[in-house]
Amino acid sequence: MKSFFYYINYVWRIAATGFSFCFFGIGAIFLGYIIIPIAQLFVRNSEAKKHIAQHIISLAFRSFVFTLHFLGLINFEFKNFDKLAHDKGCLIISNHPTLIDYVVIISKIKHCDIIVKGSLWHNLFIQKMVRVAGYIPNRQSDETFELIKNTLDKGNNILIFPEGTRSIPNQPLSLKRGTAQIAVRIQTPIRVIKITCKPITLTKQNKWYKIPPQKPRFTLEVMELIDPNEFLKNTPAPSLAARHLTRHLKNILEEDTEHGRS
Repeated sequence: MKSFFYYINYVWRIAATGFSFCFFGIGAIFLGYIIIPIAQLFVRNSEAKKHIAQHIISLAFRSFVFTLHFLGLINFEFKNFDKLAHDKGCLIISNHPTLIDYVVIISKIKHCDIIVKGSLWHNLFIQKMVRVAGYIPNRQSDETFELIKNTLDKGNNILIFPEGTRSIPNQPLSLKRGTAQIAVRIQTPIRVIKITCKPITLTKQNKWYKIPPQKPRFTLEVMELIDPNEFLKNTPAPSLAARHLTRHLKNILEEDTEHGRS
């Protein structure tokens, strides 16, 4: 009898996961092409338009996270997110174990820019939403650096996944040095959000329907603020300071997890 109920629950979670992602895709199109443009209709200021779009996206993502929890697919735990309330002009960095990391983080932050990988700018479901939200494309150019600097100078926060893509389960983190180089060059503080997911799910290596036997638990913890100037004190070379900072960030994200993974 126990195995029967387990089977029913497992089938339910696969079906509900499929429904949730369909709901997300349709919702993203609806937001990008209808809801946000209407909300921005009578606003002239480009910065105000961006904040309106980001606030709406945050509310929509909060609804999506609630739906995942309500359907019995995932449990979520948020730790120390009140620390973000007074952060201005910060780089928010996080590890990236699952497909929905960005969605879950933004569900708790009303206004936040994000460095978006190029493929999402051409994604049928996401492209319009990321454009109207004023997100920054990751083109690894001087133009991108200037966009990052300008938005930080305005007091906006930027979310970056320094791995550049989703992590490989049970493998050490591979952080690109670009994030630390930005922090050192602009001398902007870094706020780390550490994500763990047990059992792991929605990885890059598995299809969405390859769900774990038990319901996963996402834990997102906001860590202490990091001042990049502390790393410049010990060396006059920004490149070396960025290397030390990258190693420090890697240690924080891997701490208390097996090989940096949950």
